[in-house]
Amino acid sequence: MLSEEYDALDERVSEIERSLCTAMEALTDLTSAPASAPADEDAPEPGPSANGMLVRGFDPQAIAHPGARRQAWERLYAFVEQLNATWGALRSMNGMADYYVRARWWENPLTVSHLAALEAAYAEAYVSEDLPTVGTSLMLRVLEDTPRVLALVTGNPPAPWGQSATDKGAHWSREVPSALGSGIDVEDEMRRRELFEVFLQAKNGGENPVTAAFIASLLDAP
Repeated sequence: MLSEEYDALDERVSEIERSLCTAMEALTDLTSAPASAPADEDAPEPGPSANGMLVRGFDPQAIAHPGARRQAWERLYAFVEQLNATWGALRSMNGMADYYVRARWWENPLTVSHLAALEAAYAEAYVSEDLPTVGTSLMLRVLEDTPRVLALVTGNPPAPWGQSATDKGAHWSREVPSALGSGIDVEDEMRRRELFEVFLQAKNGGENPVTAAFIASLLDAP
């Protein structure tokens, strides 16, 4: 039994490591690829409207094409895994993980919108084809915004993470949070990628005709 739990934890850590390796690559691909060059024939990026405006490809709920929407979901999933491996790895002295984004976050449209906006902010702050110093002031701003967004997403108050906190027992762990009272379903966390795939298959990548109509109205604005 212990061996099975260890194997599951080892696979979870490996999944996080893979996500860390791909998250920034995904952000780089998204911001550096020309808007007119689709990733593949089945998943074109949103094209410009008649007035030249372009839908930002971060929030999958605002993308009409199923293939492009699926790509946005995958990028957002990788970004959340990166957040969990950094901010979400903080543990209080009682073992609480206040910044950890729990599985099934993709089922809450407001959570998705906030995480997508944070992903976009990271891309703007960290990825640039211009001079190395262009936009670097945004790096500090996005770090200041991250705990505020995660507090909204998780419903937990911002947790202290500085040296004084670690002096009092705060620490970092890549294991799935399991402290009593944390509200985290360990079984769901071990299966989060599987649950995410089930969601995508069942919801067609989160198609939302109402949002699509709203975005279309923005693009058609004079």
